[in-house]
Amino acid sequence: MQCKVCDEEFDREVRAPKIVPCGHTVCLRCLQGGSETKCPTCNKVFDAAPASLLSNLTLLENLEQQGEAR
Repeated sequence: MQCKVCDEEFDREVRAPKIVPCGHTVCLRCLQGGSETKCPTCNKVFDAAPASLLSNLTLLENLEQQGEAR
């Protein structure tokens, strides 16, 4: 599965799938790349540091089952 912002595959480290407060899932690298902490999908601003957001564990588990996780 890929991040809809950068089209790169999710992984457990650099491109960990993070759930932003608006509900979208975006990779950590895309969230860290901006000057503001906002969702790159809907532009909703949030106050949490990207690394502190919850990872989408369901997505990570599905990737591992498919053998795609790095």
